[in-house]
Amino acid sequence: MNEVVPVLEWSGGAVRAFDPINHKTFMAESLGDAVAALGNPKHVGLAIGRRAALVRQLTLPEVSDDQAAAIVRVQLDQLFPVSSADLTSTFAHAHHQNGTGKKVVVSAMRTDLLKQAKAELAEHGVHTAWVAPINSVSGAVALESGLESAVVVDESVDGTGIDIVQHGDVCYSRSAPAGLNAADLDMEIKRTLASAKVPPSTVVRTDQYGNLGVLAHHWPSINLELQEEVAKRNATVSGRRRRLASLLTMVLVVCIAMVYFDFDDAQRKVQSQTRKSTNEITKLKAVDSLVSSRLAPLESAAATVDQAFKPKQPIADVLTVLAGHAPEGVWLTGLTVERGRNMTMRGTAKNSAAVTQYMTALNADPRFRDVRLVFANDGKIGEVPVVLFAATGHVVGNFPVYNPTNQSGAKK
Repeated sequence: MNEVVPVLEWSGGAVRAFDPINHKTFMAESLGDAVAALGNPKHVGLAIGRRAALVRQLTLPEVSDDQAAAIVRVQLDQLFPVSSADLTSTFAHAHHQNGTGKKVVVSAMRTDLLKQAKAELAEHGVHTAWVAPINSVSGAVALESGLESAVVVDESVDGTGIDIVQHGDVCYSRSAPAGLNAADLDMEIKRTLASAKVPPSTVVRTDQYGNLGVLAHHWPSINLELQEEVAKRNATVSGRRRRLASLLTMVLVVCIAMVYFDFDDAQRKVQSQTRKSTNEITKLKAVDSLVSSRLAPLESAAATVDQAFKPKQPIADVLTVLAGHAPEGVWLTGLTVERGRNMTMRGTAKNSAAVTQYMTALNADPRFRDVRLVFANDGKIGEVPVVLFAATGHVVGNFPVYNPTNQSGAKK
């Protein structure tokens, strides 16, 4: 069972804290003030307020958790209005699975906010036991009330939190002003239901401690971690295993040496033990060879996935550079870019000189190669004479995805 820790709710400004020892909640101006008021505990739970946390449901194919994590990272830009490069995310399996795929609940927040919070807590010698959205337990609150679908109302640092729970999971969440009367709260609930596009359901109000009290005693199933924290933890685990293996090897060598120089009868035992050890080492080498043979295709597959999801020049960058080189009097009207193929673009210009200037600029840019004019025809838009043109060129680094089945590769 997880230990009971104080919980701080934070959205980048003020803090609402829950003290599990004295069973009280209070407001503070900053994380440092809240920690001081709690008596400087070594560990706290950090609940991210609804205004800073991003939560969405997503249906994935039936894949492993590692593959699901890779898919979620790719989908972040479509799920949230913040660039995936600026987000720290995680996911949990949804409570209700309907058999049409793997439903997950994706939680995310801005990485700079997470670093800010952890740095401020670290200044006071405090570590986070976990980091999760404040509404991550609203589904559990509804289920404890005997409801799979409900509207959970929770007073929080951002005001009055309204969480829409469907089938045991939060599908929509927003914050309303604090201290609303019954009529205004009912109006805000109806507005939230309309935004979530779900039918009305039973309203469940949290107790005086709110979701903070639940999180203090029941840790969330997710934890938002910085990439450097994950890498450090993995390195620590690997280092611990290496040290343990080295220590065991040293102990074995010392034991063999001590027995070897003992009495004659002990020498016979050493020889017997040596034979056993040799057999074990042979088995371990066989296991090591098997693991190495299975690891090679996995590394190749990982390289393929990395090549597929991290192109040398994203299409958005290509379009930005093409538009940036266009001189006055040139407009791009069409662009086709495919992985491993030359780009094709079309445009309209006021005159041929502008087209020539544009082609010269593109050929001088190291991002492109072999830019050629396909055609440039005179035309009119209304009564205004224009030049309609098309060109092709190679986007440097636009490799086709490596296919290990036919050993085909990319040509630079």
